[in-house]
Amino acid sequence: VSICPKCHSRAERDTDTLDNLVCSSWYFLRYTSPGVDDLPFDLDKSDYWLPADRYAAPADRATGHLLYARFFWKAIRDLGVVQGDEPFRHLTTPGPIATRSGTALDMAEWVREFGADAVRAYLLSLGPWEEGGIVGRDGVETTFGWLQKVHSLALSGGLPEVGDSAAEAELAHAARETTAAISAALEGLCPEQAVSTLRRFTERLGQALASGRVGRGYWRSAIRALLLMLAPIAPHLAEDLWEKTGHSFSIHSQPWPSPDIAS
Repeated sequence: VSICPKCHSRAERDTDTLDNLVCSSWYFLRYTSPGVDDLPFDLDKSDYWLPADRYAAPADRATGHLLYARFFWKAIRDLGVVQGDEPFRHLTTPGPIATRSGTALDMAEWVREFGADAVRAYLLSLGPWEEGGIVGRDGVETTFGWLQKVHSLALSGGLPEVGDSAAEAELAHAARETTAAISAALEGLCPEQAVSTLRRFTERLGQALASGRVGRGYWRSAIRALLLMLAPIAPHLAEDLWEKTGHSFSIHSQPWPSPDIAS
């Protein structure tokens, strides 16, 4: 409570005078050191992590939050706080998502029924990032079924101690191709290609399990590779299965899988 300069009565000062996008114009700096309590952000960590590789937002943010974030960055750059001309290296604008019927989209209902991982993986599979896509319940159901199959395969048992070398060589070849393809797809911001490739590898694993010709060691390595490649797509399931298959927390701190599943 303060005093009004005009009428000299008691008044409450309004501090909410800036656009909310201005207030969040430096969050990416804060993200580099969330545990720091006595400074806005740690300079060494901001120098290490920034500029960010990519800014992903709708096109209208170019004249909103992105504008303010760039202004804030350039202002503190001129003060010698940060280095570099821009806070973000690349801009990606996702396309719109709509239902087939044109009705309102309530993804929270899908999350409650199928889980966040199924919804996330489904949205990633829609198509090129910039184009968006048309969504439907059947697509989420199909994706949920795929993740259930991954769960079943990861926890499968009953494999022979020693497998057939030809069958294991075929599985190793499939794993190498899958790792290379998914790596290229994710680097190229083509998540739909990564999802489809991983689904094909899941089918290949199902065939290998049914054949009974793959030994336990090779199978464990193949499942390990599957989970590591699944982690960016279905992070919760990947983490859960990672621990259930005997690995220590966390899958998200592991290096990307080697193309050679036997390594």
